[in-house]
Amino acid sequence: MRRFSFIIGLVFVLSCEGVAPSPTPFGFIEPPEPVHAREPNAGESVLNSDHRGEVERQADLERARVQFHNPVRTGVTRTLWRSLDLPDQSPFLGNDYRRIVLTDEVLVGLECTEIGCVAASQSGGLFLTDSYGDWRAMPTQLPALSRFYIGQDAWIACPMSGRRALLSQDAGQTWIRGGFHCSRNSARSVVNTSEITAVLDGGRVRIGGFFDDRIQWRYAPVDNPECLFSGPGALVIIGQTQVAVSRDAGRTYEINLKDFALSPVRDGLVTEKGQIIVVGEAPAGGVPVAISYDFGASWRQPANWPGRDSRADFIARATDGRVAVSKASGRAHVFVADPLGVDWVELAPRETSIGPIASFRDDFILSTTRGIAVAPHERGIYRLGLDQPMQDVVAISQFEYLGLGVFGGVYRSHDRGVNWYPAGPSHSLPFTHLLHLEDERLIAAGAGLVGTSIDGGSTWSLQSTDNGCTVDWLAGQATTHFMGCDDGHVLSWRHADDRWRVLPLPWSASATQGVWSSESASLILMNLDGGQLMTTVDHGQNWTPVELDSEERIVAIDSVGDTLSLRTAGGRLAWKSSGSTQWQWLSSDHALVGDAIAHRRFEDGRWLVLDQSVIWRIGDDLQVMAIGDSGQATRFKILDSGDVFLLGQQSTTLLSRVGGH
Repeated sequence: MRRFSFIIGLVFVLSCEGVAPSPTPFGFIEPPEPVHAREPNAGESVLNSDHRGEVERQADLERARVQFHNPVRTGVTRTLWRSLDLPDQSPFLGNDYRRIVLTDEVLVGLECTEIGCVAASQSGGLFLTDSYGDWRAMPTQLPALSRFYIGQDAWIACPMSGRRALLSQDAGQTWIRGGFHCSRNSARSVVNTSEITAVLDGGRVRIGGFFDDRIQWRYAPVDNPECLFSGPGALVIIGQTQVAVSRDAGRTYEINLKDFALSPVRDGLVTEKGQIIVVGEAPAGGVPVAISYDFGASWRQPANWPGRDSRADFIARATDGRVAVSKASGRAHVFVADPLGVDWVELAPRETSIGPIASFRDDFILSTTRGIAVAPHERGIYRLGLDQPMQDVVAISQFEYLGLGVFGGVYRSHDRGVNWYPAGPSHSLPFTHLLHLEDERLIAAGAGLVGTSIDGGSTWSLQSTDNGCTVDWLAGQATTHFMGCDDGHVLSWRHADDRWRVLPLPWSASATQGVWSSESASLILMNLDGGQLMTTVDHGQNWTPVELDSEERIVAIDSVGDTLSLRTAGGRLAWKSSGSTQWQWLSSDHALVGDAIAHRRFEDGRWLVLDQSVIWRIGDDLQVMAIGDSGQATRFKILDSGDVFLLGQQSTTLLSRVGGH
């Protein structure tokens, strides 16, 4: 009887809800929030309006821990929709992988506290300094971010997708979803101090702690609000034409005209003496800084601005009162001023400084594209070991990995790719492709240059190629290896010859892709122009065609063990073993994953497919599941351990295999 009563009650709740969650391959997607017929008047507290049911109490905060590694489970009422689905919180990793953004050139948040410094990157990476001041990448399940804050009682992450903010009370270990947005633009919109917690969410201001039972939603006191920040005893909201300053925790505001030409305003600070400094975007040739010495009643701009850039995005104040501003993009400039903001000078650090800045001891810490962040005049902060994105990775043993940086660095890891350090003294070699031969022996190739190493990448013997080959691919084994050139030539090396020679091809010079089949000890070559497949076991003396049973053009091939796989221009996937003459197609007439840019089929029947935004897993039952955000990766490298490296122009992400099927 109790079971039937529960079912009847469940049906009643569903009928009363109005809109049910929509099923998708990733779980249930929360429907849009309803638009109420009446909104409270401007300046009126929601607590005092007729809509007391709209007060966001504990239910306003999505208290359940984020279920990144389980299929989405959602309830039937709005207060039970706790778990984050794929659009809410990408990546959706499954039980298979642990995700670590190893390095990123673009930071969106930087703060220093008593226990160390924390940085967050645009790809969703988190980086912390250890007790020695070294930056360390930590596991993260955050999506792409537009802004990141360290507050009094929480870390706040603002998804670039515009979804609700994510909060963490345990230093980024777990995340819950807040009942507000903080990424409508890249300007500062969150304040979380011992004095006040406030959020600018569109045209409304949320006052109250993230974890309080009672909060207030008020309309912003200015038109078209752009930025919110606070300081000792003051909360400031900058609008398009007005400036509002509250000295009673957001209950009342003093409103003045915004008589300076910055729009939008992106960041600001308030000092103990009522000085307000804001930064933003000025007209061409203008100064991107405005200063008020009387809580916003009047404004002025620096007379001796040393730069020519008309934009600034971040501002920070050192313990001695000095102020520094920086940019989020463009040319690297950091400007520092005296406590009054009168005399400005350009800071000339040795590092390229782009991104947020923060106070560090009695100086500043600066974001850099090479190693997360550095302290230019203070020892105590040291760059990340992997200070540039990688473009190729190989495993030389169970735990030892070697990688090539996009700017010529060679890096090594002793712990399966988690922490990295330079493999040799100041390598700056134009290598783009890497091949592990055996033990500590490696070969690397780049633009007209081939290098061999017998000590795990510490030292290299270099030689140039005869035809100035710019390498497109590198494949082979210890005694035989091949590389494809961008001019269509293929070079081969045999231990017996001990030299590179041009391989005779079955077609005229054309761009190629080659893979090595360790099972059959053969090179499989694809003509990218025509899509033909050929294989040779004798260095091109004889070629055997690989028959295809599809008229679609082949755009990519891959080989694992005795299995050869391919992808067509339409995105269809197929494979066959070395002893078979028939191709097995995953689908008959359509692609399971559209816009694929890389694929891999494993011997157990699993597939991984990378598209422009997501990495997908296809099981042997043909079920397609998203396991991660691609982080703008252009390709991936999958090692024998199952670890996946997502290689992009600005970041490198490791999906470390921890389980699953």
